[in-house]
Amino acid sequence: MFIVDGYGKGITPAKIKYIELAVDRIAKFIIKGEHCIVILTGGDTENGIWKTEAEMMKVVANRIIANKGLPKNLISIMTEECAYNTLTNIYLSKQKLGAEIYDFDRIIIVCNEVHIIKNMFACIKIFGRKMACQKVTFHTFPLTKRFRENVKTFLKTGFEVFGYFYRPFGRYLEYWQWRLRTGRNDRNRFDYWLFRLKYAKSGELL
Repeated sequence: MFIVDGYGKGITPAKIKYIELAVDRIAKFIIKGEHCIVILTGGDTENGIWKTEAEMMKVVANRIIANKGLPKNLISIMTEECAYNTLTNIYLSKQKLGAEIYDFDRIIIVCNEVHIIKNMFACIKIFGRKMACQKVTFHTFPLTKRFRENVKTFLKTGFEVFGYFYRPFGRYLEYWQWRLRTGRNDRNRFDYWLFRLKYAKSGELL
């Protein structure tokens, strides 16, 4: 099965190529007659004509699948439309499948090249070290080529990974990411606790 991370809702040549890369990887299994489950994960994190990243990726993926003439009966596309960072991409994708995820022989994560370290540690956190080492592989694409943006990502990686395993820090960092990426400007002193109460109760926050 595949988990394809989102990176914004706007369509660019790089994002189309990124989704095409995922479809080409899926096609290698379909040619062998294998049925592939694909989770496109990404929430409402950037402006665009679609509601979520996952919705945008599904539109583009279906178009590419049709153009390549791939048999749709061998591809099951699911969308996860609440994630707002790398950890929730993996966590909520697992929640989507439930216990069924342990039945797969392999889990292929498709992600931005500079996000691979975050994805590796997110998989260790969510799946456990043994399963992450035995079943998870990565397929990356240089989705962002702007030097300053990539450096910024690498600098943030350490803080995010620390937050994966030290949850008091991680939950506050994720609250900040959620505010930033969903464009929320309203803030009061109880907003953080409302965020925790809402998303922990719904199962969308570890």
